[in-house]
Amino acid sequence: MSAPTSSRTDVLIVGAGPVGLMMACELRRRQVSCRLVDKLTEFPATSRANGLQPRSMEVLDSLGVAERILEGANPVRGVVVMRRGAEVARLELPLPSAEPDQPFPRVVIVNQAVIEGVLRTKLAALGGCVEGGRELTGFDESAEGVVANVADPTTNSTERITARWLVGCDGPHSLVRKQLGLSFEGSQYPENLILADVHLQGDLPNGLAMLWLNDEGLLAAIPFREPGVWRLLAAVDTDTTDQVPQASVEVFQRLLTDRGHDTRITICEPLWLSNFRVHHRMVGHYRKGHAFVAGDAAHIHSPVGGQGLNTGIQDSYNLAWKLAAVILRGAPEVLLDTYEAERLPVARQVLKETDVNQRLAMAHNSVAEFLVNHVAVPLLSHASLREHVTDAALQRSSQLGVNYRSSVLSERHVHVGAGLQAGDRAPDGAVLDDEGHRTSLFTYFRSTEFRLLIFQGHSRRGDAQALGEMARRTQSCSRGLLRALLVVVDQTPEVALQDVTVLSDPQLGAHTSYDARSAGLYLVRPDGYLAFIGPATDEAALMDYLDRHFGAIGS
Repeated sequence: MSAPTSSRTDVLIVGAGPVGLMMACELRRRQVSCRLVDKLTEFPATSRANGLQPRSMEVLDSLGVAERILEGANPVRGVVVMRRGAEVARLELPLPSAEPDQPFPRVVIVNQAVIEGVLRTKLAALGGCVEGGRELTGFDESAEGVVANVADPTTNSTERITARWLVGCDGPHSLVRKQLGLSFEGSQYPENLILADVHLQGDLPNGLAMLWLNDEGLLAAIPFREPGVWRLLAAVDTDTTDQVPQASVEVFQRLLTDRGHDTRITICEPLWLSNFRVHHRMVGHYRKGHAFVAGDAAHIHSPVGGQGLNTGIQDSYNLAWKLAAVILRGAPEVLLDTYEAERLPVARQVLKETDVNQRLAMAHNSVAEFLVNHVAVPLLSHASLREHVTDAALQRSSQLGVNYRSSVLSERHVHVGAGLQAGDRAPDGAVLDDEGHRTSLFTYFRSTEFRLLIFQGHSRRGDAQALGEMARRTQSCSRGLLRALLVVVDQTPEVALQDVTVLSDPQLGAHTSYDARSAGLYLVRPDGYLAFIGPATDEAALMDYLDRHFGAIGS
């Protein structure tokens, strides 16, 4: 082996799945020096995870790639529920139009390979790349951060990379987590899952998933965008020899007959087959020294409900802007402790919810049979109840309700409304730009700065010119940390200030979403959560907040 070479970077990211790619994209668009290594030499083409929740779509929209993701997605609009060969219910909702405060109203079914491909393309446009065939073999803490050994088997060489920060996005078997000595508490579920991406022929619904209610265990199918291609998912028990059946066309065909009482559907050639054991585990800490873990390296849970991929992407979204603030702006390093403080409770709640989903979906005993026959089937038989049940389930899994209200970064000053709290997701809103064209708040969230929304107020209006002066002043003093947006009520406000973005809200939709009855300040973090809420008279408190958490911002 040749002598090790040496190099430096600000952040070394290990693992080029969606979590690592998101981390690299977020850092690169802030001009942070980073490297992304992965031991694989070829990018996987299999689907693996395949559901993006509404909040994740908002995150990807802020990166400017949501439309590309949607181009490769399948608009699944509901599910057909079968029981003993007969249709029990059709939970079919019309594809909803986007709401002004929620532009992505439903889960998006899309192949994980498509997500990764879009993010790799975005990373390349930002000047980054995936370094494939590069494997982390170990690392040590140093005075400057982390010194990592990265092996390249193709050249039989090792590179010693000195990085200020290391982020392990290297999955459930994470070397980063293991070397840090982080606990990964939890256990394995007793059920065995088999999965397959296959071509199906037969009596299949258009644009709807299928769920076969039965007494033997989970059996479901989800359509992909490609015509005739479906994901099959089933829970299986060990056979008489205590062996787990391997996923195959024959096994799934038998399950369709035995559990689904369905002989009309024929399984054709498979694209991917996999056996899968489900674990629920999470770390006790997300950071140790100059290293972090994110995604499956930090938490793994049941796939029922489609939360894993989404939680990991949002881990990266939370950490990346904080790393950039420390590296580029000299923000206090204690800011990085808020990554664990904010994301660990989210992972704990996700594990709790997916554990319930897993137990309900996999149960096959007398209690489960009673629930299916006497609760689920009767409930699904009533059209008026079906829509409420479906909406509640979709909202529960959307991750739009994730908040950081208990974070030290969330501050609310003096009552300005009873709605949003500091730490909540900042909603979208339909507004008009300075030329009267329709636009949205999220359009202005596709940047890397904090956004200071200064609302004029719809009941007790503030002076637009004075608020505009405040917008100019706070934006100037922040030295590029924030961008101020003045949201006024009138369609043609008489505000003329250089470098101030003025948006009109004549229908009061955005004011209502933010509960901005009087003039107020709403500071939105780079990851789309409300950091500070206060009345328009709290300019000094806002500047003090920015100074305390992110360093001196100027006089």
